[in-house]
Amino acid sequence: MINQDNAYEIKQLKEQVAALVNEVKSLSSKVNPNDEMWDDQDMINYWKVSKRTLATWRKEGIIGYVQVANKIWYPRQAKEQFIAKYLIIPDAKYLVQVHKLDAVQLVKSVEQVSTPEEVAKMENIDVEVVYRWLNHKGYSCLEIDSQLFITKYQVEEFLNRENENK
Repeated sequence: MINQDNAYEIKQLKEQVAALVNEVKSLSSKVNPNDEMWDDQDMINYWKVSKRTLATWRKEGIIGYVQVANKIWYPRQAKEQFIAKYLIIPDAKYLVQVHKLDAVQLVKSVEQVSTPEEVAKMENIDVEVVYRWLNHKGYSCLEIDSQLFITKYQVEEFLNRENENK
């Protein structure tokens, strides 16, 4: 009888220990700094980029990082912000920020704006190329009455970029 009681208690203890181990694993995965912060080598392995690319991104402020002495860490939030900023969703029609203008603001700038469609037509390209470029550069479009406009500066920069690539 005592052996059965001991066996039963041991079985219950094993189950409790197994449950605790699973709970500890679950909690440690949530607070484990290895999951939260990656170093250069992690970024190289997981994102398949070179060390030089990472250095360029840091220098240009493209990705956030933490530096302690000579060690560089990329926090989870910095990686998520990077992905959110540069994510291109193929099915989305317009991937640009839009600032609404009233009629007075538009009249003031009417000679300094074009539509992305006009730019695409001038270059004989798909308008999606213009929107992707605007999104990549982080530029905003101006909007009035559901019509999107881009500035003369943006048009010139886009056309110069396209001419350099040809």
